[in-house]
Amino acid sequence: MTRRTMLGTLLFVACSGTQVKNPPPGPEPAVQISAQAVLSTPKGLQAIPEGAVLHSGDLVAFHVQTSRELMFFVVQESTAHKLAMQIPNGKLSAVLVKAKQETRVPPQGTWLHPESEPGEQALYLVASRVPVEESVVLRLIEKREATREREPPPVIIDKQRGGDAATELVPPQVKTLGPDGFAIIPFRYYSE
Repeated sequence: MTRRTMLGTLLFVACSGTQVKNPPPGPEPAVQISAQAVLSTPKGLQAIPEGAVLHSGDLVAFHVQTSRELMFFVVQESTAHKLAMQIPNGKLSAVLVKAKQETRVPPQGTWLHPESEPGEQALYLVASRVPVEESVVLRLIEKREATREREPPPVIIDKQRGGDAATELVPPQVKTLGPDGFAIIPFRYYSE
């Protein structure tokens, strides 16, 4: 047997043996979303907790990070519990947040302007696997919010604008994307 024949035989035997197949894909890991509401103050950005007191003219944004690329929408709930789309709107489209990259919602240079009517209000940050119509987002919030008890957020007394020790170490809210491909992160606050 020549070397060439022997090498060919070995190669044939090696290739004809049992082949290892890739295991079937398991369930997709849970998609984690971390969101922090921030307020623009004269001293810079300040993390604000749910239940904070906001004033007319305040500028708010969210810092968002996720383990998978997602689309984000923002909805405002008034003191009368009416919902209004903030993002997208005539100037801004839904915000695409790439996996493992902190992203500002709305984008740099723009802000959310909470309603100035006094009382309890909310901003809802809505995450979706895919782009959806505004009506789908609004129905989703109406459906989920109507099925839970509405507890008021804790009242955070606004003693010192831009530097209260109680709000400096505010942890972000962490949610998991639901099996329907959506997550709603509520930020309830009081308007004065």
